[in-house]
Amino acid sequence: MWFLVDQMTSRGYTQHFATSLLSVLGFANLVGRILGIMVKLRKHSCLAVYNMFYVCPILAVAHVLVILLQRLGRWMYAACTVHGVAFGLLNVFAPVIIYDLSDKDKFQQAVSQLNLTFGVANLLSNFIGGIIRDIYGNYDMAYKLGVTAAIIVTLGFVIIAKETRKRDMERKSFITEYNEQVTKYKSIN
Repeated sequence: MWFLVDQMTSRGYTQHFATSLLSVLGFANLVGRILGIMVKLRKHSCLAVYNMFYVCPILAVAHVLVILLQRLGRWMYAACTVHGVAFGLLNVFAPVIIYDLSDKDKFQQAVSQLNLTFGVANLLSNFIGGIIRDIYGNYDMAYKLGVTAAIIVTLGFVIIAKETRKRDMERKSFITEYNEQVTKYKSIN
């Protein structure tokens, strides 16, 4: 949504309206981050990867809402709210997923790679959005690509969750086998 102001002014809206949408987006992002923290604190035993089963589809819906509501003016506030909350949740859960899935001694390197990936994605999204605007005359294709990416990422998280569950089951069975092999200490009594 880096190009939200240009997108809305090209649709005939004022720059003031477009920047107010950007403010709503930023505030909603903050709300999403706070919600993500509250969810993780309440459900600390649940792996964060399972939260992505609803975060990524919400993000896909948010992209669709932007495409559908951009001609309806004030309804874009709703689209920006959903979009901001979804990205806020994503920003909270991504490092937690890394923590849940990685070895604890490699956590710092994993988070730095995650941040690098987010940074490169943010950098490239501006260029890709601009190229799409130059070719098609609007940003709709950029949002359609966002929907596709969110669906693909959801499927990726399903695979990650399945492999994580499999790994945890193997660990539990190993621990159970080990505990059964240990001879019991006999007391003097």
